[in-house]
Amino acid sequence: MLTLKQHAISTESASTNSGPSPIDELALYIEAVDGEKKRRVYGLGSQASSYYGCSNSNVNNSTATSTMQNNEDLQNELESVRNQLQIQEERHQQERQETKQELQQTRQEVAEMRRMLQLLIFQNQAPSQINQSGHDEDVDPTPPT
Repeated sequence: MLTLKQHAISTESASTNSGPSPIDELALYIEAVDGEKKRRVYGLGSQASSYYGCSNSNVNNSTATSTMQNNEDLQNELESVRNQLQIQEERHQQERQETKQELQQTRQEVAEMRRMLQLLIFQNQAPSQINQSGHDEDVDPTPPT
């Protein structure tokens, strides 16, 4: 296998000047063990085709094209999911802001109701205090100090 790897490296460097490209060590291994036999490679068992695929280059090219298309489809789906998530986050933020405003308004209304209730309680107590003291009800309802 080492001689095959060295041969692949020397062939690659002689054919291209653009720099080193990755070497398919799995392909070298399959070549070193005499290729696939009944879709089995020693050491890989029945999974050889899933790691390496067919030896036919047309099938490999169509597989690569199919894989690229699947990658594009997955990228598009991922982008769609991200957009949906962004929309949901914006909607959630808007609902949170509306809830916050409603809570503030409710608190203001409760405070106003408490103030009105205290005023009513005071007004109801003031005439009874006047009646108990024997004064006329038309007298100023302010409590004595």
